Amino acid sequence: TWNNAGSPYVLKTATITVDSGATLTIDTSGGNVVVEYGGSGYDLVIGTGSGDEGFLNLDASSGTITFRLQSNCNLVIDDYGQVLTTDSTAVTYFENYDPTKTTGGQYDWGAITFAASSQYQSQLVNLDITGGGNDSKDGAIVVGDTANNTPLLEDLTYDDCNVSAIRFDGNGINTHQQDGLKQPLAITNTDYVFYLNAVTSTVPIRFPEPDSPDSPEIKLSGTNYVGSSSYESHWRFDDCYTFRCSASSKVQVVNGSVWGNKESTVTFRSSNGSPGFTDWSGLGDDALQKKNVFAGGVGPFARLEGRDATYGIKIQKSAGASELDGLTLRVPGVNIHHCSTGIWAQGVGGEVSIETAVVGGATSTDWCSTYGIYASCASGSVSIRQSSVDGVDSGSGRSMYATGNGAFFVEDSRISGVGNVGLYLQSSGSDVLDVSVDRLKVDGDLNYGAYITASGSGTTKLDMRHSTVGCTLVGAYLTSQWGYTLDILIQDCLFVRRDSIYGSTKGIVGAAVDTAVGNSVLIERTTIAEWDYGFTSTAAPIMNMSMMFPSVSLLTMTTDFTTLVPRQ
Repeated sequence: TWNNAGSPYVLKTATITVDSGATLTIDTSGGNVVVEYGGSGYDLVIGTGSGDEGFLNLDASSGTITFRLQSNCNLVIDDYGQVLTTDSTAVTYFENYDPTKTTGGQYDWGAITFAASSQYQSQLVNLDITGGGNDSKDGAIVVGDTANNTPLLEDLTYDDCNVSAIRFDGNGINTHQQDGLKQPLAITNTDYVFYLNAVTSTVPIRFPEPDSPDSPEIKLSGTNYVGSSSYESHWRFDDCYTFRCSASSKVQVVNGSVWGNKESTVTFRSSNGSPGFTDWSGLGDDALQKKNVFAGGVGPFARLEGRDATYGIKIQKSAGASELDGLTLRVPGVNIHHCSTGIWAQGVGGEVSIETAVVGGATSTDWCSTYGIYASCASGSVSIRQSSVDGVDSGSGRSMYATGNGAFFVEDSRISGVGNVGLYLQSSGSDVLDVSVDRLKVDGDLNYGAYITASGSGTTKLDMRHSTVGCTLVGAYLTSQWGYTLDILIQDCLFVRRDSIYGSTKGIVGAAVDTAVGNSVLIERTTIAEWDYGFTSTAAPIMNMSMMFPSVSLLTMTTDFTTLVPRQ
């Protein structure tokens, strides 16, 4: 027992270990107790990694306990060690102490570390930590890769820590399970509240609301798994956290979900101050193991924001364990900006429903570079409801892109901003892509409002109703070749040019090479306005395309129809 009578206690060798079943108790019933590390790089180690048990009791009943640590010093709780706050009436302090330094480097000690494979559960209560996170620790407390004995942490105050207050490795994130990390929790003058380093959660996780800062941030590195093949895990948030994601990092949902809520918006973005479109990998459910459809049909991601990633969100449900089996997987309320692909979705055996999403933005700091929403409709369906895509790269970007052998639905949605193509539909091979569009508004500086194509021996079907398409070059481009088939129905729509520069703009373009078969286009009760050409064909004759235009209004055309040849 160390008590006030013998204080201060000075560690005079590089490593002092409490083992062989011994218990070190620091007892302040007689007054304050100080523990000083006598040199830099010294460690106080509780237990060992090879079976020798050791225990540390912090009994701060009447006075404070103060650990004064020099540069790169640590308190190490090894595999067979345990630390317990047996009385937390008074505060236990961890602070830097280096009498040789008068300026600079005041708080460069290491950390309180909990080893991977901990055999005992520790508990720390009422700690005031100044500094720490050095000695390559990147957190004043470091919880290693231990699944079942993560420490219980309560009433912690941090100041001036290097990188983060608490770093979690592997299963160490399970510290965030129910009652694992309890308030009060205050962090000041520290970049990140938490640091998640290649974690794998196997229990329900809740990120608490710290007393400070008001806008907490989390550092993310490596591939971080939510759940495993055997354990379900869900991440939930009590505050508006921002995750700063390092290069190539990823959040991979295996068996569970990551949901924000209306009160706590959660943002995942690059840690780079000048981010690119592919700074990190993104949020993914493409491990192909679980369906991940939960209460109300909500899937792995909901009510969150993603930025600066290769895929803002990627959901891939393929044949096998992850096949949806007739279910609808809902993705509600996500905002995705400044990614290569905003949302990538595939729903084999069921439907992926993207609802009230906002993708892209009005400027290059928000729009996506390649695709706003990419729907791979292989043997399933993807639907977009009450969502918007605002801006993609003007050179080759496509706001909404659908391909594959399945169904694609767009309803009550909008495409705006810059880009090459607003709605791009493509079948290939022997695919049959069946598309239904109702109440879509396309209104942007786009070269093509809609581009519908088929090649090979596949079929692209489009049923488009009650929609408005405004763009700058071509309202709708319909093309098939080499045995592909188009089956187009457009009713009660408006195609209008957005700018006032005439040249070779076209409302509807139909193109089919001689080997295309079975093409049918019916456009009725539709207005085509302000184009140089209301309808035109390009290049090859359209003898293999049947065109019908009942009740079509042509307004302010330089030429109404050109090269219109009825099918023979």
